[in-house]
Amino acid sequence: MSNKNIITLILLLATVAVSAQTGYNSPYSKLGMGKLHRNGFAANRAIGGISSSMRSENTINYMNPASYSSQDTGSFLFEVGLYTGIHELESNQIKETFYHSNFEYLAMSFPIAKWWGSSIGLTPYSRSAYNIKEENILADGSDFMLSDNYYKGTGGLNQIYWGHGISLFDRISLGVNISYIFGSFQRNETLDILNDAYSYTQNKEKQTHLSGLLLTYGIQGFFPIKDKYFINIGSSFENQTSLKGRYNFTYYNSYNSIIIYNDTLANGENNKIEHILPTDFCFGFSTGIKNTFIFGVDFRQQAWSASRGIESSDVLNDYQSIRAGLQWIPKYNSIRNYFQRVVYSTGIHYDNTHMSFKGEQINDFGISFGLGLPIRNTKTQVNISCELGRLGTNDLGLIKENYGLLTLSVKFYDNWFVKRKYD
Repeated sequence: MSNKNIITLILLLATVAVSAQTGYNSPYSKLGMGKLHRNGFAANRAIGGISSSMRSENTINYMNPASYSSQDTGSFLFEVGLYTGIHELESNQIKETFYHSNFEYLAMSFPIAKWWGSSIGLTPYSRSAYNIKEENILADGSDFMLSDNYYKGTGGLNQIYWGHGISLFDRISLGVNISYIFGSFQRNETLDILNDAYSYTQNKEKQTHLSGLLLTYGIQGFFPIKDKYFINIGSSFENQTSLKGRYNFTYYNSYNSIIIYNDTLANGENNKIEHILPTDFCFGFSTGIKNTFIFGVDFRQQAWSASRGIESSDVLNDYQSIRAGLQWIPKYNSIRNYFQRVVYSTGIHYDNTHMSFKGEQINDFGISFGLGLPIRNTKTQVNISCELGRLGTNDLGLIKENYGLLTLSVKFYDNWFVKRKYD
């Protein structure tokens, strides 16, 4: 497949993704800043989302900026990713299925010196999209009220980063990303009284805009053993960060979709707001055979209990995650057998998320697998990762979310500062 055909494929898939992105619906993304996207690019996702100790001469690992120093001298990497997914929402009464696709990330990486690498990229930090109906019966003696509450929201945070990684003493690498976090959230709430034909529908609308700077620090140690074996260790850290912005809100009553009463005393524009992103610590190790096999494990913790979500009523928990994965290349330099040069990956993760519903912390369990497909006569590679998992539970009347996510990325590899010779 030529680079021209690859670009054509990306543009086609991007068009499909943009047209289908509105299908995303996850009730749990109502909580906090939404569902976090902190599992790296396609190659990381295929191996379970591990990142702390992962370093490669032809892979962009923005989750630990210390990895940038491993890139080939004179090379240039450019990677673009898209995803498509299916979510099945299951309660004790019904099941619903939603499909969605979207542009996912864009990044480039390049060496500045033999010991110094840099990367720039755009990737999501979180996503929020939900549409919830809640039926209630409120009793007061012999009187009772039947009501339907509707909660609808969209939005999320994005991350633009620029990072550097430098090697020290041939065995240690340090790195830092400086990221600009920005985004907005739209929240709508509606209350309908069902057993009173003359009651108004109560409406609440809120728009929140946030932005701020985030620093990610990374360190990696890499230790070869008898030429072809290795052990890597790594860690990344993010300090507590303030996101500042403004929000607008409106309360009004309506009847048959006609606004009856607009309470100007309860409306507000350009109100200042501040939200806190918590400390984030990740540690991991990997071991294996150079250019053949990798096995790695990551542990991550985020102190969300010291933070709060877009709504002050959100109850957040500390986030803990364990991820493990392995990667295998049968024969990376095979000439005759293409499939021996393919990168085969699989992984597993278990997360105690930052989200809590009815006093129950929401857990996320999943498996992943993927392929790294090399393009003939180049170092360009197509990465495909598939994640299958379960978020939440049906206990206590909650919703269980079964999901499948497919990420497709193309990583272009080019040589910089190479003089071409012609006969």
